[in-house]
Amino acid sequence: MQRRGARGVCGLVGVAVSVAALTGCASPGGPSSSPSSALSPSPSVCVVAENPHAEPPEGCITYDPEANMALNESYRDRYPVGDDVVAAGAPYVDAVTAGLADLQGSASLTAEGVREVLARSGLPPEGIQTLGDTGSVAFGAILPAEVTSSSMAACLFGEVTTDRLAVEIGGLVQDGGCLAGPGGH
Repeated sequence: MQRRGARGVCGLVGVAVSVAALTGCASPGGPSSSPSSALSPSPSVCVVAENPHAEPPEGCITYDPEANMALNESYRDRYPVGDDVVAAGAPYVDAVTAGLADLQGSASLTAEGVREVLARSGLPPEGIQTLGDTGSVAFGAILPAEVTSSSMAACLFGEVTTDRLAVEIGGLVQDGGCLAGPGGH
C-alpha cells in the first residue's frame, strides 16, 4: 500500500504544481484579470467646422470646410507650363483641332475616332487618354519630349462634342496623367 500511497501523493503533488503554474499566468492586474483593469482608450479629439457666429467648445480644434473642399478638388489642377512649351506645342494644337473639326458632324465622333486623330497628329498612342464615347469625348495626350523644355511632361487636352471643340496645352493634372477623372476623392 505504501507504493500506491506514494504514487497517489506524487500524482496529487503533480496536479497541484500544474494548477499553480497555470494560475500563475493570470497575475493580478494583467490583461486577463478583469475588464476594469484593462487600459482605457485615449479621449477623442474634438474637431468642429469654423463658425463665425459661435465660439468652438473648449478644447476643440476648428477647420475651414470650404478650404478642405477646395483642397479635395485640387487633384484636377494642372501643373503650370511655360510659354515656350505652349509655343512648341502649337503645331500639335493646330493639327488636332483640324482633325477633330472634321469629326464633329460625323458618325466618327467616338472615343476611337478621337484617339485616331490624336495619333495621326503625331501624339504617341500610348500617352492618349479619352473619357466619354459617342458624341462627347474629353481627351488628353502626352506631348512628345521635344516639345517640353523641362523634365516634366506636358499635355494636349480638351473636349469635342457636336457643337463644342476645345484644344489646349498644359501640364499634367496633379492626380497624374493628362485627363482629370470624372469623380472625386
